[in-house]
Amino acid sequence: MNGRRILLALAIALFMQNLDATALATCLPAMARDLNTSPTSLNLAITCYLMALATIIPLSGWIADRYGAARVFRSAILIFLIGSLCCASSSSLASLAIGRVVQGAGAGLMTPVARILVVRQVEKKDLVAAFSWLAIPSLVGPMIGPPLGGLMSSALSWNWIFLINLPMGLLGLVASFGSIALARVHEPRPLDVSSAVLASSAICGISFGLSSPGTTAGLIPSRTLFVITLLGMTSLALYLLRSRIVRHQVIDIELLSVGSFRAALMGGFFFRLGMGAWPFLLSLLTQIGLRQSSFHSGILVSSTTLGALLARPFATRTIGYLGFRSVLMVTAILGPASIALCAQADVRLEVIAILLFAGGVLISLHLAALGPITYLDIPEEKVSDATTLVAVGQQLSLAAGVSLAAFLVNLRLPTLDGVRVRPDDFTLVFLFIGAMSAISSLFYSKLSHRDQVQFQMAIDEGHEDRK
Repeated sequence: MNGRRILLALAIALFMQNLDATALATCLPAMARDLNTSPTSLNLAITCYLMALATIIPLSGWIADRYGAARVFRSAILIFLIGSLCCASSSSLASLAIGRVVQGAGAGLMTPVARILVVRQVEKKDLVAAFSWLAIPSLVGPMIGPPLGGLMSSALSWNWIFLINLPMGLLGLVASFGSIALARVHEPRPLDVSSAVLASSAICGISFGLSSPGTTAGLIPSRTLFVITLLGMTSLALYLLRSRIVRHQVIDIELLSVGSFRAALMGGFFFRLGMGAWPFLLSLLTQIGLRQSSFHSGILVSSTTLGALLARPFATRTIGYLGFRSVLMVTAILGPASIALCAQADVRLEVIAILLFAGGVLISLHLAALGPITYLDIPEEKVSDATTLVAVGQQLSLAAGVSLAAFLVNLRLPTLDGVRVRPDDFTLVFLFIGAMSAISSLFYSKLSHRDQVQFQMAIDEGHEDRK
């Protein structure tokens, strides 16, 4: 197996998904004009994507075991590309919605199955380097998606937001065929249809209800969002009740009894809550508070991406020297803090760029350490189940981050019309989100020395092999 090519294939797929998911929102006015509809109606495109994504995520682990992770990953890329082509050629709201559903189905498989492939096919001594590579798309996509989408829609046309996926996706497919081995198909547990329906309904309802205040700019009535979230919570409660009486669960809650997995999952939830909020908040800070254009805002925020890229070569040695627990705890506090400081009064642009660069370095190190430690005590046959639970937690945490950020901004700035907004108007919001992310350090503190020894030895072995 060619390690670099498999990571290239996985990184391209994840970058494509993250970029597409965030670029669309800036192009809704231009799309509305061409499709002869209103920007409000076009939020259906965001809704359809999110619902399809959330529906398929709980089933991703079972599907990977049933048909093989490599085959499912390649199929997911193809499905996403077909959806992108449908969206690019859309001439009506209905055809766009159908294309977004197809895209969402492909995206719901790509991220979880990519993690399965990494854990199963990358040697343990290379896991830190692998997860540091995969951390980059999750940082780059949300940061550059909005300005890139605005630039494309104004310089070319909104169709290019979807067409740009085609060359990237084909490159990822080519790389995957030359690197990802067709490992044996694992015998999947029987699928309990009722549990699957309840799990998908829960993730759909909760994630859509939470993320809509940020993604739809309040265009959906609050009462409707409350009802959708309540239905999702009800489905979750029913799923938990049913999981006690059925032997095979589509989301294996029993994995939470594994101490290292539970600490990583809960810590990751709070840390990613901030990752869901930062792109939304930084866009408001730079464009409304600092009066920067969307393009210049994107250039400024790209400092985070630069930091993540430059941190990657040093991730393995840094974690090997300091240890997983120390790196996770320190970066869980300093990473959010560096970004939260951007909203202080009278902060100059160059200082913000430095803070965002530091934040990119710290977040990249954090995700590089979090990935391997998550699967430390998970047996090979349970990797798919663990990945499904991680994907569900990640989806909910990102949605909760957007929702919390939107709520706090609306509470702090009830209306932005006719109000001279200053950067320090966002200070309390940034600090609160940073504090929520830092809560993750409390969960990481529960990791014992034993939880690190196995991976530390593997890292040391990797260093010796490269000498």
